[in-house]
Amino acid sequence: MIYQLIISPEAELDIQDDFEWYEQRSSGLGSEFVRAVDSSLALIGRNPLAYPQVYRQVRRVLIRYSD
Repeated sequence: MIYQLIISPEAELDIQDDFEWYEQRSSGLGSEFVRAVDSSLALIGRNPLAYPQVYRQVRRVLIRYSD
């Protein structure tokens, strides 16, 4: 079965807002956040059924950050 990863426009705006928030706290921190998001999206792409279903056909992965 083929799955489609959909990122809503609202989610894209949230990611952009969060990037800016982190960048205001510390230069480069926003980029680290975006890398963490990208890494999580790649994990979803490789194994979409590994994550819990939270609503109808919507699944969720928590973004992990490590320094």
